[in-house]
Amino acid sequence: MNNEITYTPEDLVSVDENTNELYSTSLKIAEVTGIDHKEILKLIHRILNNLPTNLDADSFSPGSYLGKNNEMRPMYKMKEDATLYVVMKSQ
Repeated sequence: MNNEITYTPEDLVSVDENTNELYSTSLKIAEVTGIDHKEILKLIHRILNNLPTNLDADSFSPGSYLGKNNEMRPMYKMKEDATLYVVMKSQ
């Protein structure tokens, strides 16, 4: 089994124009890693329910996006530290 990572941090993060902080979204992580978005959301919920000491809950911002059939769907916007942690835990 080949567990080689074929993406870079630049594939995952963007710069917030208002704060100049690096961030990503649960949607972007799902897209880049090829993991179903529902699974990424489950992982984030597990992380938030047992938050490691090196992460702050403020690193995760719940939000929503317009999905198929014009329905609002849940997602998270995450700061860089949370993004890296979620990606690491998803592998």
